[in-house]
Amino acid sequence: MTRALCYARVSTGLQAEKYGLDAQRRLLLDRATQRGYEVVADGEDAVFADDESGSSLDRPAWRRAEHAMHAGRVDVLVIIDPDRLSRDVLDLLSVE
Repeated sequence: MTRALCYARVSTGLQAEKYGLDAQRRLLLDRATQRGYEVVADGEDAVFADDESGSSLDRPAWRRAEHAMHAGRVDVLVIIDPDRLSRDVLDLLSVE
């Protein structure tokens, strides 16, 4: 079975209304389930989530997610939209 890491991020009140972490969690888990993925959890939470700016990849949950990916615990990364991962195209391209 394909192992998936789900990652969510919000940084402003407006984003919290439109794409709040709870809404992102539901959408991410639905997407993973629809594709038949096994979701790798972040502790007790099924989704790695940050409440931080997207201007840098230096965020706590993202660092844990990276560690899980580099350790080979996951096969795919599931996000709602690329801007939930980063606002910087070079940062997006650097994700392995």
